[in-house]
Amino acid sequence: MANVCLPSEILLIPLSLLLHLITLFALIVVYQRCSVLGHSKGEPRSTLEHLENFVKKIEQENETYYRNVLAHMEDLEAKWENKLNNFLNKMNENTPPSSHTSHADDERHDLDLFAKHSSQANGAGDEAFARALHLHRQGYSPEQIAKQLGIGIGETELLISLFNKKDK
Repeated sequence: MANVCLPSEILLIPLSLLLHLITLFALIVVYQRCSVLGHSKGEPRSTLEHLENFVKKIEQENETYYRNVLAHMEDLEAKWENKLNNFLNKMNENTPPSSHTSHADDERHDLDLFAKHSSQANGAGDEAFARALHLHRQGYSPEQIAKQLGIGIGETELLISLFNKKDK
C-alpha cells in the first residue's frame, strides 16, 4: 500500500519542525543569557537537563503525530480504494456507451453510474472522482486533471494509481 500525502498534510510536518526548532533556539538563547549573567555552575546543568527533557518530549510528540498522519493516510487510501472497487465493479456489470456517443455523453454516463452505485456517496467528491477517471482515460496528465477539477495533484495521482491497480 503506497503512502501518499496530500499537499496540506505535507506542509504540516515542516511547519511542526520549524516551530520546534524556533523553540529550541529560544531555549538556547535563554541558557546563554543565564550563563552570561553569572548564575552558579549548578543551574546551567539543570537547564541542560531541562533542554534534554524538552527534546525528548518533542521527539515523542513528533512520533505520535507521524503515526497519526500515517493512520489517517491509510484510512483515506482505503476509502478511495473501496470507492474505486465499487465503481469499477458497476462499470464492468454495465455495457460501455456506444461508440457514436459524444465525450459529454460518456462523461455523463460515468457520473450517473458512479453516483448511482457509490457506497459512500458524498456529492461533489464522487463527481470529481468520476470526472478524474474519465479525463485519465482520455489521456490527460494528473497535473492537468488536478488543475481542471480543482483538486490536489496528490489526490489525483492516488485516484489514478488505484484505478490502474484495479485495471490490471
